[in-house]
Amino acid sequence: MNRLSQPQPTDSDQSRWHGSLELRFALAHGKTQPIHTYAKAPLKVQRPFYPEGLGVCHTVYFIPLEEW
Repeated sequence: MNRLSQPQPTDSDQSRWHGSLELRFALAHGKTQPIHTYAKAPLKVQRPFYPEGLGVCHTVYFIPLEEW
């Protein structure tokens, strides 16, 4: 079984692991949707999706591999 090993941050890496995320949602026309998204590096936000229907919005945020 192959496993990808991700580098762990060290004390010298701490400054590049800080980011911030602001998400605001609103219900409009029966659909919960993001009305404000702000992501400060290294975080990024993907577009919303609705696996539970339009009333529940799922939003994924991540740290791109090039930031590791």
